[in-house]
Amino acid sequence: MEIADYERLTKELNQQLTNKNSKIEDLEQEIKIQRQKQETLQEELTSLQSSLQQHEEKHSRVKQLLVKTKKELADAKQAEIDHLTLQASLKGELEASHQQGEVYKIQLAEATAEKHKLHEHLKVSAEQHQRVLGTFQQRVAALQEENCAAKAEQAAVASEFENYKVRVHNVLKQQKNKCVPQAEAEGVKQEREHLEKLVDQLKIKLQDSQSHLQASGAELQTLQSEHDTLLERHNRMLQETVTKEAELREKLCSVQSENLAMKAENAKMVTQLMSQSEVLRSSFREQVRHLQDEHRKTVETLQQQLSKVEAQLFQLKSEPTTRTPCQPLKNLRERRTTDLPLLDMHTVTREEGEGMETADTESVSSASTCAPSLEQLLSSPETKLDHLAEPPLWHAEFTKEELVQKLSSTTKSAEHLNGLLRETEATNAILMEQVKLLKSEIRRLERNQEREKSVASLEYLKNVLLQFIFLKPGSERERLLPVIDTMLQLSPEEKGRLAAVAQGEEENASRSSGWASYLHSWSGLR
Repeated sequence: MEIADYERLTKELNQQLTNKNSKIEDLEQEIKIQRQKQETLQEELTSLQSSLQQHEEKHSRVKQLLVKTKKELADAKQAEIDHLTLQASLKGELEASHQQGEVYKIQLAEATAEKHKLHEHLKVSAEQHQRVLGTFQQRVAALQEENCAAKAEQAAVASEFENYKVRVHNVLKQQKNKCVPQAEAEGVKQEREHLEKLVDQLKIKLQDSQSHLQASGAELQTLQSEHDTLLERHNRMLQETVTKEAELREKLCSVQSENLAMKAENAKMVTQLMSQSEVLRSSFREQVRHLQDEHRKTVETLQQQLSKVEAQLFQLKSEPTTRTPCQPLKNLRERRTTDLPLLDMHTVTREEGEGMETADTESVSSASTCAPSLEQLLSSPETKLDHLAEPPLWHAEFTKEELVQKLSSTTKSAEHLNGLLRETEATNAILMEQVKLLKSEIRRLERNQEREKSVASLEYLKNVLLQFIFLKPGSERERLLPVIDTMLQLSPEEKGRLAAVAQGEEENASRSSGWASYLHSWSGLR
């Protein structure tokens, strides 16, 4: 019986040994599979890191392009401001030339009015002088006639006086010869005295007429000299008015030519500004289209890479794994492999032990889904850009209202381009957030892999945790914190909470919830 029992025991022990050997082989195979999975995951991580670097390089290129476009926009705005200032100065000069031309016209009108007034004044003065000259000539003729009459009277008086002398001599001779009575002598004396008085009066009249004739001659000479001076002044005024009129006409012609030249220069400047604005619009459109194409390519590549990673992770999840009740280590590893999340930016959920709340991912996903893409933003105002890109019909001369309308249209197009740049910046910010999420997921995967390495020694981890639980809060617990951190690869939030527990700040919370609930929050031990 003892031999049979011994043989039975040996058989059972041999069976147990064979079972153990088979289990060891299974475990070795599983270890190989896990190592292969680890290598594949590391390769995927390297590929993801390389893709992230490529995306960062593309993002930096896009940023450089945006900076260049911003600089070009600023230069275009500065050039537009310079052109506007130049146009305003040209407008001011044109208005000043118009005002100067109007002033010259007013001066010309005033000069012509003065000329007409002077002509009328000269005509009136000439008529007056002619009238005065006629009156003086009539007076001179009358005085000459009076002079002739006075001379005739003088000659008659002289002849009568000579005759009287002859008669007096004859009478004296007769008196000598004959004794004439005294009465006749007295009568002759009286008559003689009367005749002498008449002769004196006639002499006085003759002197008066001569003096009057001399005065009228002097007045005639003065009037003639005044007439000559007035004629000279009239001729001078006519010459001056003719010269002034010629100068004003020359100035008016020069102002008109300058006005035409300014209008031509203004038209040239406006055409140049329009051509420059059209060139800038075309260049900005090409840049925006180039950015749109690059964005599409990057989004497509990211989507392809994400789909590949999701497919690989799904394949890793769907691989059949043998589970036995006597293999807790295998079950634990299978749990950890199934806990690996998919790298989907919109459906990923962070675990509680990693300090990542689901509300953050939901807000990011909602922001990324609600934020409009660059394609939608570029397709919606495309009609506006086409409408703005149509070259307007310019006339030879522009009014102020037309120029204001053209300037408003150019400012609107510039504002629209600024809006497009802001939208591209917003899309770049969303891409940066997605890159940050990818980096955080990669770090979480790295922590999980490091935890798998450290969890191989479960006995040591169990002893450390039991020692941490049963020790009192203080420095002894704080000494165990680095060991737990290196083995479990805790996040910064988890480190803070564990440090607070070690110091005894959350003792009440740990008593109410229990240590098992705290351990259950770690993602590595689920």
